[in-house]
Parts: sequence; structure tokens; C-alpha cells
Amino acid sequence: MAEALGRAKLGERYRFSSAGLVARGVDPIVPRVLAELDVESADLSSSRLDSLLQGELDPIDYVITVCGHADEHCPHFPGRTRRLHIPFDDPPKLSEGIDDEEEILAVYRRVRDEIAAMIDQLPELLSSAPSAR
Repeated sequence: MAEALGRAKLGERYRFSSAGLVARGVDPIVPRVLAELDVESADLSSSRLDSLLQGELDPIDYVITVCGHADEHCPHFPGRTRRLHIPFDDPPKLSEGIDDEEEILAVYRRVRDEIAAMIDQLPELLSSAPSAR
């Protein structure tokens, strides 16, 4: 969600790529809740961080981790890459055991909206991010 929202809101200013420590596939609910905001999601994919790094030609300026596991296990990035941790709830975990589709969608919508609000504040957050470790 963060990649698609970032591209939609700030794609002319920043280049957004998304990757995880493990590739799990695109959650089928994500395109539904993004479409509600007219955010394009057709090109979303699930990538591993190592595959992103191998294909990266330009230096990565910022890495933003959005879950505790990623923050704890994020590898070192070469150069002057700055890391920032902005945690969000994991919608699939939060909706485990919920059978009502509208309740599940409400969980995803809440997290989507929290990520969208963070993207709106991203320029300020990045300007105050700590220097490379």
C-alpha cells in the first residue's frame, strides 16, 4: 500500500519501491481499498529486498521500514542511505479470525488511511531523518 500511495501522492518528487524480507504476494484486498481512492495498483508486486538491491543502479537515499520485524532485520545499505522506521499495523494479522467482509475492509481502510497521512507528511519526515548509520 505504501508504494502505491507514495507513487500516487508524491511520485513526481520521489521514486518509490517496495520490498520485504520475504516475498508473500500481493494481498488481494489491497487493490480493492486502493481503488476506493483511485490509486493505481495494477503494477504492484511482492519483491524481496535482496532482489531490489541487486537491480538498483542509483543510490538509495532512504529506507523506510513499516513493521518491527523489518526494522530489526533490515540489512545495512551502502553509502549514505538513511533509515527511518514508521510502524503500521499489519492488516492481515489484525483481520485474522474476522469473518465479516466489511469488518476486514475496515481494518485495511484504517491502515491505508494512516499510510496515506504519513505519505502526506513524508517530505517533513525525511528532512528530519537521522543521518546514515
